[in-house]
Amino acid sequence: MDRLTKQISILLASSFSLFCILFILDKSHLIQEFMLHYLVIHSVIEYLTVFVSLSIALLGWLFYKYTDHVKYIIFSSAFVAVGFFDLFHLLTFKGMPIVLLDEYTVTTWFWIMARFTEVVAFSLLILPFSIKVVPSDLRSLSYMMSTVYTLLLSFIFFTQYEHLVPLLQNEQPTAFKNALEYSFALLHLIIFIMAIRYYKHDEQVDRKNIAFASFLLILSTLSLVTYQSLTDLNHFVAHVFKLLGYVYLLRIAFYQYGKKPLDKIEQLSNRYLKLLNTMGEGMYGIDIEGKIIFVNDSAKKLLGYREDELIGRSAHLSIHHSKVDGSSLHEEECPIRKATISGEQIYITDDVFWSKEGKPVPVEYYVRPFLDEKGNLGSIITFNDISERKKLETLEQRHQAFQHEISVAARVQRSLLSTIPMLRIQNEVGIVSLPYHELNGDFHTIFPEDHNTTIAIADVCGKGIPAAIQMTMMKFAVEQGLPLHQTLAQINTFFNTHMDHSSFITMLIGKYDRDNMTFSYSSAGHEPAILYRPREQTFRELSTDGPILGLLPHTVYEADKMTVEKGDIIVFYTDGIIERRKNTSDSNSIIKSSLSTIDLTVSAQEITEALYEKIKEYHPFAIEDDQTLIVLKV
Repeated sequence: MDRLTKQISILLASSFSLFCILFILDKSHLIQEFMLHYLVIHSVIEYLTVFVSLSIALLGWLFYKYTDHVKYIIFSSAFVAVGFFDLFHLLTFKGMPIVLLDEYTVTTWFWIMARFTEVVAFSLLILPFSIKVVPSDLRSLSYMMSTVYTLLLSFIFFTQYEHLVPLLQNEQPTAFKNALEYSFALLHLIIFIMAIRYYKHDEQVDRKNIAFASFLLILSTLSLVTYQSLTDLNHFVAHVFKLLGYVYLLRIAFYQYGKKPLDKIEQLSNRYLKLLNTMGEGMYGIDIEGKIIFVNDSAKKLLGYREDELIGRSAHLSIHHSKVDGSSLHEEECPIRKATISGEQIYITDDVFWSKEGKPVPVEYYVRPFLDEKGNLGSIITFNDISERKKLETLEQRHQAFQHEISVAARVQRSLLSTIPMLRIQNEVGIVSLPYHELNGDFHTIFPEDHNTTIAIADVCGKGIPAAIQMTMMKFAVEQGLPLHQTLAQINTFFNTHMDHSSFITMLIGKYDRDNMTFSYSSAGHEPAILYRPREQTFRELSTDGPILGLLPHTVYEADKMTVEKGDIIVFYTDGIIERRKNTSDSNSIIKSSLSTIDLTVSAQEITEALYEKIKEYHPFAIEDDQTLIVLKV
């Protein structure tokens, strides 16, 4: 059983119970004593009915703009006539101030016209028709027509009562009156059935109230056609059911003119509130006095306040009382206050609001003044927390400083490398060195002498000025002419003493003695050099077991020496030459296989360039590290 069926069942049961109680008590002494005061009882009930009717009319007049249905305006205006007809019915009743020659005809006709007007107006609410052409001033027109209708019929009843058809004989209703009452009951029954059907379809609240009102008015009519005299209990019951039916009609008017618009306003308010709360930006509004009138969830979250801690309080004193440096910001200096008073929109890119905890919140904000319905100024402030932006700006500044440092280091590095006297040894030594970024993390130096050529290659873990300093020191150490293993030891001692322990260097240093045709070498964890003898087509890796530089203090490095032959090729390289993330082969076998396919009769520089291009064919991917390749041709 649905909710509506339950409510109708309760109403039916209550009405039936009331009928049974009244039937049992109808002849009781208590009821007879009660009915001796019928005139007073009748007057009270009718005054209440008149009050309800005119309340319906007044609601329509005052709040017509809040309903979107023309039918309800016409319905409400009709109750001007209903209310006054019931009032005149009461005043012309036997024993009341206005008593005409025929003491029942006029009062009964006012009753009938009130019922007729009510049922016609009531029918408008449920019948499926629409008014296509709506007058511009429907309210005034409807209420004026209802007033004219009331005055015209009242004038006829008061002046032509002698010619009216009698509706009562011996205080009992005539067949004509009962026929009218039954027709009203039939119309109410139709309204009841249609209201129930419509309610089951759309579940509108006013449909249910229409059904209940119709049901009670049907009971009123059925009670009215069964009374024997005006002082019968049935006559009293008819008036009670009519009053209850009108109360439901008042509920319809109250719902249409009061609750329904308020529900719509609440719906819109909740919708706009949800919209405001879904915004990532903080938002709050202030009135002309600077007091906060609303605040969204984002603003509360960013500032750490509850809504009740902000509403009605001064926005300036709560969240904008101080400058970035913590000094006081006077309200007359506040840009938000100035914009609100002047009515100008402003955008502030960098300011601070203050959280509940007293911490500054970096913000950018817009101030948009507005006028309320009374013409008073206020402002809506939307703001963003720019803490992340400030951090990014700081990082950008640091990045720019770092880039400047890199540029300086790159210039130093280029200066160091440009001092290598390559012109006179290009047939003997070739170099290709490509940085991954602006600053090359690979170090190399060539130190040619009359009888010797020293070659050093290193991979520096680190960038910037420190790396440039390391390269300067390595260049200086190589050019001292110390034994190779002592050179590495000297560099290692310097790094452990003066440089950051988080950085380290791999290095290979070799010396070619032209007179004795020997090649000496010493390694500090670097990739081994490759000796290639074309005549024999053999390869030999040249390396010693020294640890990387900067890892352990007081390390002893070893050196080794071998005899070389004319035409031998010795290749120095960094790991960027052989390591590629997208290639499965990271060994120096690529260098070995490439050496056997290129022309070795040309100069060392040409051999180096050809070898590098050949290696690139094996690695057709973008470089991901610094690359340095050095070839010594004996």
